[in-house]
Amino acid sequence: MNPEEEKSRAKGTILVVDDNPSNLNLLSTLLRENGYEVRPAINSSLALQSIQISLPDLILLDIRMPEMDGYELCGYLKSDKRTRDIPVIFISALGEVIDKVRAFAAGGVDYITKPFQFEEVLARVGTHIALRAAQQSLVQSERLAALGKLSQTVAHEVRNPVTVIGGFARRAQKLIAEGDPTQKILSVIVEETEKLERIVADVERYCRLREPVLKPVHLVEIVDEVLLGLSDHLERQGIDVQRSGFGETREILGDEELLELALHNVILNAIDAMPKGGALELTLASQSDGLLLSIRDTGPVIPPEVVQNVFEPFFASKTRGSGFGLALARRIIEEQSGEITLSSSPGSGTEVRIEMH
Repeated sequence: MNPEEEKSRAKGTILVVDDNPSNLNLLSTLLRENGYEVRPAINSSLALQSIQISLPDLILLDIRMPEMDGYELCGYLKSDKRTRDIPVIFISALGEVIDKVRAFAAGGVDYITKPFQFEEVLARVGTHIALRAAQQSLVQSERLAALGKLSQTVAHEVRNPVTVIGGFARRAQKLIAEGDPTQKILSVIVEETEKLERIVADVERYCRLREPVLKPVHLVEIVDEVLLGLSDHLERQGIDVQRSGFGETREILGDEELLELALHNVILNAIDAMPKGGALELTLASQSDGLLLSIRDTGPVIPPEVVQNVFEPFFASKTRGSGFGLALARRIIEEQSGEITLSSSPGSGTEVRIEMH
């Protein structure tokens, strides 16, 4: 298994911060051997750089470090809304009650005293990783419930007025002579109402998504159908499609219609990232428990703060987007026991990895 596959299957990502190389290596090895992705940092400065690139699921933090100590680093992270919810476990040789009180006051969720026992570290890490996952799941459920109520409001209070405004604007365009300055005003109205109509449709589609009906399907055939439907976009923008592994005939259990919708959104997003042309690389690979589909584009690198939110409803990185395309794709894939991740880096472009089990 290559490093990317190991990362995608990890139990969670842990940032280990300790200025003692021996302790850092020991903890990193222990956690990796037990299925975690580990990012070691020998000081607070490197830890902050690592966090800026990608948020970890948990931080193991030493206290005594030069420049910025563990208390200061934890307090800094808790003051930032982007990082404040990341659980921090202090791990230190300082064993006095006052040290532990200060650690919890800084925002730590747990405290392990050195020399530590491997079993204790693994038990506490596992507990807080599980709590973090449960918290994120609860937040997502609450968001879906809120979106459900929102969709009802949108359907009753927004859709009809928008439709009426758009309809009258289009009718007025036909009545006014070509070249009349009013035509430009009406064009703006029509364009904006069409944008609102798309948002309304996307909200309703997301909130009223039906339950998947799982049957044996061929992922190759679904991808081929999506590419056929987007062929005009690909040709118009001069995008070269490169495929590998598409001789794979293995079936998976999935809902063909919903998977086609999810892949359409993901591939269209990649196409939109290359308005002046580029390459769309599709790779299909067999895994022990399913299939991995990689979709890579050669568009601009996506900033880390955007990568963290691309699958969130209402988060749109494009001015014409509604913020539901990738959110809908993630929901469809996860409801069929799949996983979807996105990464972006200079020289490698942007890659979406979809694992169907």
